[in-house]
Amino acid sequence: MQRINEEGYVSFKESISDFFHGLIDFKGTTTRRGYLFPMLYYYINLFIGTSLVVLFTMIMKEYDFITIFICIIVAINYIFSNLAIIPVTVRRFRDIGFNIFVTVLLLVFGFGICPFFGIILPSNCFKKKPCL
Repeated sequence: MQRINEEGYVSFKESISDFFHGLIDFKGTTTRRGYLFPMLYYYINLFIGTSLVVLFTMIMKEYDFITIFICIIVAINYIFSNLAIIPVTVRRFRDIGFNIFVTVLLLVFGFGICPFFGIILPSNCFKKKPCL
């Protein structure tokens, strides 16, 4: 499998390709623009899934087979999307300059706020600059 090393300008098409090619690759770097598609994918899945569950729960007065089936599909999709953005988040945090300890802490304890660090902070933000 190829190593994902994004630098400079990354097109949206390349971002999509890198996301799907790097689903199990934690090495390399990801730019802010390359991090945009995975976050859009994650939040769109979250919004649509939550909307479907609420809609079917409100429409169906009792929990029937269709409502339970929709809830199971949404839960599986949510779990997959959570697992799919972990490698790209690790690559993005490496690009920002976080060490692995900070990355693991943010992924475990602050998963709700951790995507905003990847979107807002520029590349090499926390990497040590060499002394002259």
